[in-house]
Amino acid sequence: MRKFLANLVAGFVWNKNKRRSVRNKILRKVKIEVKKIETPEDFKKRYASVKQKWREVCGENTPLRPGRFAEYDLIFGIGSTCYVTTILGEHKLRRFSTPLDWTGGVEPVGWCGLPDVHRDSRFNEKIDMLISGFRDAFVIDNFKLVCVGGLPKREHHIVADVKNNIRYIHHFPMDKSIESYFPEFLDTMKRRTDRLMKSIELSGKILIVWIHRISDQTDILDQVVSDEEAVLALNKLKQAYPDKEFDIVFFEADGTKAEYEFDKITVTEGVYKIRSNHYFEEDAYRFKYKYGNMKVQPIVAEALDNIALTDLLKDVQTKAGWLTD
Repeated sequence: MRKFLANLVAGFVWNKNKRRSVRNKILRKVKIEVKKIETPEDFKKRYASVKQKWREVCGENTPLRPGRFAEYDLIFGIGSTCYVTTILGEHKLRRFSTPLDWTGGVEPVGWCGLPDVHRDSRFNEKIDMLISGFRDAFVIDNFKLVCVGGLPKREHHIVADVKNNIRYIHHFPMDKSIESYFPEFLDTMKRRTDRLMKSIELSGKILIVWIHRISDQTDILDQVVSDEEAVLALNKLKQAYPDKEFDIVFFEADGTKAEYEFDKITVTEGVYKIRSNHYFEEDAYRFKYKYGNMKVQPIVAEALDNIALTDLLKDVQTKAGWLTD
């Protein structure tokens, strides 16, 4: 491969002696590694090796899990933005969409395209919306256009609910105005709200997941949810739903940690913070999950790999004919 490319580039040099010189320089200086195409069997072996490494780190009988339980009736994400929704779906831990999916927090004015703003996931506002059953959460007068075609594929506008400080990222298509699309948006949000609230009512063990934004961490950092805010959120949930067992887990980024190094902090029973270096990636989990082009942090993949959903809501979903979107 190196020789082929060297000959190709040198072929554009007219002088024969110079052509040979250019070719030799390329061969000396340019190193091209041809990456082996990995087979499913390769991923399987890597997956087994990674799982063994985690057993060595965590203990043979103490797998890393987000919260207290190996199974939950209901699991959903609350931020920081879209990544949590996507990875829960890939791990088969998300049965359906919720009103909190694909949302973030309102940014400072002029944030669009700026790499150096600190982003706020509006965790507290989302908890309050959840507890209120999303009452008055979708009022058209509160929705304002923030960024035209804000995503790389330019398929959606980014629209903000300026009252609740929530950003809607994958909801409003480019070819429609907020006003013309809002009735459809409202129908979608009502369906998702009714389904989520009914699921909370029926569930016993519920896991809420927050994941620190992982891209360009030297420039873009989500505002970390404080311990006090997290405990307050849990207390609000327990007061609203006293017969439920809630776990809230925060996967926080700490760029100082080595691979496989992490801290799992019990803030209080039901609130957990798992801190690790989100720069690391691990493709071994692709043996089980179809992540596509998504970057996969080993700490997140491992913790989610060790939990599952019960069949409680699966049976309800089938009988009620619930949609997944």
